[in-house]
Amino acid sequence: MPEIPRRDFLKSLAWTTFGATVAGGAVPLGAILGPAPPAGSLGPPRKPIGLETEIAEGSMRREVLQGKPVIVIRDAKGIRAFSSRCTHLGCLVRWDGDSGEIRCPCHGGRFDTNGKVLGGPPPSELESIPVSIQDGDVWIGD
Repeated sequence: MPEIPRRDFLKSLAWTTFGATVAGGAVPLGAILGPAPPAGSLGPPRKPIGLETEIAEGSMRREVLQGKPVIVIRDAKGIRAFSSRCTHLGCLVRWDGDSGEIRCPCHGGRFDTNGKVLGGPPPSELESIPVSIQDGDVWIGD
């Protein structure tokens, strides 16, 4: 077997590594730049989450609507739903029943029960998700 000069071997190794990196990156790039998924492929645009009587005042529950995390809260003002993603860097927010605030554990963002920013670094309010009640069933989404 002929000997390969060290420099040629290292060049070959570098090009192989580069090629594998580019080829491996093409799949996610194709997924990002490819066509949008067909309508309805992420789930229904609205869904039932339970009976109104099952959602206690001062409580919070997590749901998923069309592949997006949602936080549903109930306080004295009623039932509301918001995207669970903080508008700062996308961390999942939590309900703090003691303070009556929605809080981001990552960087101290605070939101009121209408999703408006109370403090911290979030640049905008939480995305509101429509809530409706039909025959005692609570629905989220359009």
